[in-house]
Amino acid sequence: MDNEPVQNSILSFGALKTLTGIIKKAKVENVPEYTGMALSALSVLSNLAEADQGVPGLLQSDSFELLFNLLKNEHDSILDESLEDEKYFNSLEFIDSITTLLETIGENDDVQRSIVTKNFLDVLLNFVDHKPKFRAQEADEDSYSFEEIRKTVSRIVTLVTMNDVNMVEITKKPELIARFKQWLTLGTDSDSGVKEDEIRMSGALSIGNLARSDETCISLVQEYGIAQSLLELAVLEKDRVLNCEGRDDKKSAIKVLHAVFGALKNLSLTNENRSPLGKIGLISVCADILELDTLKSIHHPCVGIMKNLCGDNLDNVYRALTGYEPSMKGSFSFKRGSKTPLSQLIASIWKSTGENDIVLRNEGGRVIVNMVRVCGHQREANHLLNALIDFNVVTPLVQIVTGALLTRSNDSESPEESAPPNHGQEETEHHVHFDAVPLDGQFFPIVQNEGIVALIMLLNFKPELVSRVTRYHHSLSPTIMKILASGVIDNVDAIEAESDVKFVDPASDKPQEYNDKIKVNTCMLLTALLHKDESFKTKIAPKLKIVLRALLSKVREHPADESPSRPTSSRPQRFGPVDRTSTKSAKPMLLENSKKEMNASMNFGEEITADGTPSPISLSEAIGIVLLML
Repeated sequence: MDNEPVQNSILSFGALKTLTGIIKKAKVENVPEYTGMALSALSVLSNLAEADQGVPGLLQSDSFELLFNLLKNEHDSILDESLEDEKYFNSLEFIDSITTLLETIGENDDVQRSIVTKNFLDVLLNFVDHKPKFRAQEADEDSYSFEEIRKTVSRIVTLVTMNDVNMVEITKKPELIARFKQWLTLGTDSDSGVKEDEIRMSGALSIGNLARSDETCISLVQEYGIAQSLLELAVLEKDRVLNCEGRDDKKSAIKVLHAVFGALKNLSLTNENRSPLGKIGLISVCADILELDTLKSIHHPCVGIMKNLCGDNLDNVYRALTGYEPSMKGSFSFKRGSKTPLSQLIASIWKSTGENDIVLRNEGGRVIVNMVRVCGHQREANHLLNALIDFNVVTPLVQIVTGALLTRSNDSESPEESAPPNHGQEETEHHVHFDAVPLDGQFFPIVQNEGIVALIMLLNFKPELVSRVTRYHHSLSPTIMKILASGVIDNVDAIEAESDVKFVDPASDKPQEYNDKIKVNTCMLLTALLHKDESFKTKIAPKLKIVLRALLSKVREHPADESPSRPTSSRPQRFGPVDRTSTKSAKPMLLENSKKEMNASMNFGEEITADGTPSPISLSEAIGIVLLML
């Protein structure tokens, strides 16, 4: 029955009490006349629970408690090896109906809370942890199987950890965390690894769900050592993918890896965890994953982890750059062509040439942004900044600013081959996508701003890098125009003379993609480029003058809206509860806010000085500086 008005009407007549009474008579009081009715009553109960009034009715009556008591009793019964096969499979059938019902209602917050507050989580965990003796008939596809029911119960546990209050309470109980850690190891030391995949995955998903606040993340990593367990499982599953021959086995291992790296990414969002996670070798493991095309679906969380760990952490930047443990004292030797996590990341960016690879290109660029920012803010890290430049990080940064597909598609061409052209050579000889133009849907203002700030810092540190940036003028120039014209000029692409300018109607509801603070940073980037590259100035000046004058006139019309601003920041959005999606991976809690994710100390609307420190500057001042240079 799938008719909610009818279901609610049946519930209003006290159906839950009647159905519960039948089940009690059959399973608690053992009244023979009701034995054959119990399974049917449970089936109807499951159907009614799907209605709006179903779950509240279950929780307000003793039906919910009865389900768990029956689950425990039936589980205890099948653990008895002397139990006859007929009774064993009758119990399995009844257990299957109970667990199916619990999984159906398990996404409800009140259900999740009730399972914890009434101490029913132990019932579920015990079910997973204690297996009965295998019966030969379970191998029959048409027969009920404890292993399949066990997987369902592990999924119910995962749902319970999605609740925000449960997240805090469960993490305060060492005995529960120890059981999740144990799940991560099931089957890893025997031939039963494939059978335990779902349980290992549920363990990782549950940990990922618990890792949704700074407090719980710190506790999981620094009190319980959960990251080490996840990392060990990641290495085992990676090796299994490389060595297993069966397609289904490989697919199953990849699902486990999704869950593991989703949990690790959540744990890496907390500042206090970045050092301990870096120390256990997480950056190198993530970088190694990037080399495996078989695991391309795992690349995104791996790059996200690298991005998080390199945020405001010089030791992790060192690890990513060199592949070694940090030793900031003494000389730093860097060999061109060295294989390091950074070189592996850049190679991955170079291979990500499809339109669907936008996430990896952007997140990969943001790893570099974090590395540049950390090195640029600390004078003692200048040698690391020089090493970054030797890796030719400029191209990935320009790519996230412009949204143009700049990187190579030929696997045989390494990032080092994209160095600036030698004297007398044509640019097109050195980069196959040199004249690429911005692609719609391939850029995001916050990511663009991060790339712009990183480029400013690099150019302030080493002005001779300007030519490496301006050689991408085919994509850079229209991007700059679009940013500056946002919310002001309606037809920037068609402008050839000042008379062509069409201002945006103030009364229109057309959104302004770029705020004034991003425009200030764009102007600061322009000052660095124009100062060192006359050819670029010649190409961009005619149209740029028109756009800047139009923008300045609009700024002067509303001077009250403009003022120098201090640093603004936004904490990274934490991943929300992990659910059983087709990819078995974490999904953002607030998808519409996912574009707000950025590093806490990335500054908007500020001039970046030579020593990497920001100073407030207004948009009209920034425009004036650029116009003077033109």
